[in-house]
Amino acid sequence: MKELASSLLRVLRRPRAVALSWAVRMLFSLLLALPLWQLVVGSGMADHPDGDAILFRDGGLHLAELVRLTLPELHALARSAPGLFVVLGLVSLLPLAALFVSLDSDERLSTRAWIGDAAACLPRFTFVAGFCLLVQALLSFVTLTVAVQVREAVADPTTPRSADAWGVGIALFGFFLVALIGVLADLARAAIVRRDARALEALGIAINALTRRPFATLSSWATPGAWSLVFVLTAAWIVGRVDVSHGGLGRIATVAVVHQLTLVALIVLRGAWLNRALILTDHA
Repeated sequence: MKELASSLLRVLRRPRAVALSWAVRMLFSLLLALPLWQLVVGSGMADHPDGDAILFRDGGLHLAELVRLTLPELHALARSAPGLFVVLGLVSLLPLAALFVSLDSDERLSTRAWIGDAAACLPRFTFVAGFCLLVQALLSFVTLTVAVQVREAVADPTTPRSADAWGVGIALFGFFLVALIGVLADLARAAIVRRDARALEALGIAINALTRRPFATLSSWATPGAWSLVFVLTAAWIVGRVDVSHGGLGRIATVAVVHQLTLVALIVLRGAWLNRALILTDHA
């Protein structure tokens, strides 16, 4: 916990990097939500006295009807979504690199030098992201395929839960492997910033860092992750208690503040792990 606290303080002392990450995520949220909101407004359901809360009443009947009426528009959005996600993914590497660069420096950098150093890392960050996403996709496909086949192989009408347990167990193991690749990706990015390593060299450093100190690495990643889950669940509970379906500016403002504070908390916790990743690459 002492290491987590020191990492959190280091992140909080870099408000520009946190603000940049927050601004980019907010922009992405608007770009993703605006087309859907336009569909709701265009349908006329937003003119209801209770607003869009009507969509989730009566078992979601109005929501199902809205989906049926807007299928052509939803199909068009679905076709453009992959390209949009690729663009957003590439753009998101800049605030990530900026946060890494800011955490790696003990001195306050000028905005030009800070962004310039972050931009210089983007080609290598892109390679690492693409390579790791490909490995994660392959692992997901193989794991799900094996889980289904094993479940069918051990299926027994008298003990269906045993087959389900095998399938779920294999799927969870695959999820762990996918998460592990994400850890390696962050360690590789840390090596790029900390040691100016090339992309493939950075991946090698990441593997060394994980294998030499597996417990320290995984605990440094899992602890902020667990706290992030706590923040998300707490925010969900608060939003559920506020219940904006009853309307009222105060309720809406409360939910908005909770969402934004949670987003900032998630960014700071992510930064705490990235700070630990920088330190871990020193020992690889």
